[in-house]
Amino acid sequence: MQWLANAVTTLRIALVGAYASFLFYGNRDAALACALIAVVSDGIDGALARRLKTESKFGAFLDSFADALFVVVSWVLVWLLGIVALWISAVALLPRVISGASLLISRARGNIIFHHFTGDKLAGLGQFTAILWVVADLPSRSALLLGTLALCYLGTFHAVYARLHTSA
Repeated sequence: MQWLANAVTTLRIALVGAYASFLFYGNRDAALACALIAVVSDGIDGALARRLKTESKFGAFLDSFADALFVVVSWVLVWLLGIVALWISAVALLPRVISGASLLISRARGNIIFHHFTGDKLAGLGQFTAILWVVADLPSRSALLLGTLALCYLGTFHAVYARLHTSA
């Protein structure tokens, strides 16, 4: 059972292709179903790893990669399809760039930190909620986007601070 959590994460990575195809070809319901499965599996993989005591650096890396892939593909695709303006996608993706830069700085200092901070979880919640709202094409999108992206930025800055002030 040591492989189970990583299998769930790998499924999420594979799901990005189906999600992108459905969204690209206009099947928003199927894309939304894939996105919801991705969000749920994001919570399940970590819980499984902790419960089965199979947490690993590779699993943490794989989980972060799966999250980043889903988020980047989502925001680029909704911009390319004209669902949101370029500046919205850019604002939504900036926390990923900031977080990635903090990881690089932390690693350059010799701190190789693979666990997620509370801020990372908040940022992910903000990102996933905003993406789900956009893909579902729900009303009052601008107010929710502002709120979820604010949560994303707060989470990102919290994680960056924690990452840069924590030693491995």
